[in-house]
Amino acid sequence: MIRLALPLIVLATGCPPGQTAGSSSTAPIEPTEVTETQTETVTDTFEVLPHAVDILFVVDNSASMGPAQEALLDSLPRFVEELIAAELDFHLGVVTTDMEDPDQQGKLRRTDDGTFFVDLDTPEAVEVVQKLASVGTQGSGTERGIGAIYTALALLSSTFNEGFRRDDAWIHTLVFSDEPDATQRTLIEPAEFVQWYGGLHQEQGGAVVSAFEGWKEPTQYTQLAEQTGGVQADLLQPTPGLRDVGGALLPPTPVFELSEQPEPSSLAVSIVTVDDAQTTAVRPSGFVHDEAANTVTLLVELPPGGVLVQVTYQPLADVR
Repeated sequence: MIRLALPLIVLATGCPPGQTAGSSSTAPIEPTEVTETQTETVTDTFEVLPHAVDILFVVDNSASMGPAQEALLDSLPRFVEELIAAELDFHLGVVTTDMEDPDQQGKLRRTDDGTFFVDLDTPEAVEVVQKLASVGTQGSGTERGIGAIYTALALLSSTFNEGFRRDDAWIHTLVFSDEPDATQRTLIEPAEFVQWYGGLHQEQGGAVVSAFEGWKEPTQYTQLAEQTGGVQADLLQPTPGLRDVGGALLPPTPVFELSEQPEPSSLAVSIVTVDDAQTTAVRPSGFVHDEAANTVTLLVELPPGGVLVQVTYQPLADVR
């Protein structure tokens, strides 16, 4: 007998507000299909789709930012290499805090060949990101990072910046600045910005701002990081903060809610890749069953791309 549940698309992702960056938590995933055999063996099937995230760097390009930009450029290779090694489905683009120069104003920076964001398929991705992030120090001394974020992701998302922002992807913005934000309220009010930004992705942890700052007091960027569960880091020593952001960008360990209470000794877990239908059995040491919550948590990494996780067991009520 086969019982089909309503289809469920699962995005295993990011860092919910209220948790430290790099921690992982997710609501239990319900099965998309439940199969019972004549011998009363149950197989719960769970679909886990690839996790996508759009990463926006907002870099202050005013005259005082030389040392901070050097520190950022030195830290970028490891950050990008770790995203690629994890095979994370990402877009990474860069804007500046200059909202006076018509050639900037929330426009994603471009290389000479027109590349305006990096993804998994970008050749020499580290070098390209470093070119995009080499913004110089000739920009406006009136830093308007919040205005740049809003312009890049809202006003220009379907024109100059089209293709960067994906509706189904999480958004993580990293601000690098040594001054408070000076965005004009005529562009967007602070409270309106928080509401708009949070609406870019409705799931917990789906819209995050991290602040790399050098100002002597908390700023608007600090508040945004606190409100969205982002990282707060030292502008001149960005490596630890970037490491925390990288950990937060990776999907959390998914938790699978079983349809029935199993006999623990009968539990078996397998992973089926969607692309080539390769099945891999998970060793008993590779998963944990929480009897109280009736969930299974994997202790092994899922392969990149979409997978089906199948949990087979004998229901406890049927064990004699």
